[in-house]
Amino acid sequence: MAPPPPPSSVTWIHVDKPTFDLVGVVLGSLQAAGVLLVAAVVLGIAIGTVLILVRRRSNTTILDPVSLHLDRETDGSRLA
Repeated sequence: MAPPPPPSSVTWIHVDKPTFDLVGVVLGSLQAAGVLLVAAVVLGIAIGTVLILVRRRSNTTILDPVSLHLDRETDGSRLA
């Protein structure tokens, strides 16, 4: 089987040169970083507030089982 003959003419189509929008890329990345920053701050404040409120309501802390529970003297008479 013989290969097909090459075309006798070539049709050229004019295509504009692509341009790179550097300003758009930079502004888009800064906008994404800003949204992530705001989300992280809001989430951090929310989690921190919940943790503070939970720990204030409970009489024990996470470290109570392993802490020494030393009695604190304020008058200084029993300091060793």
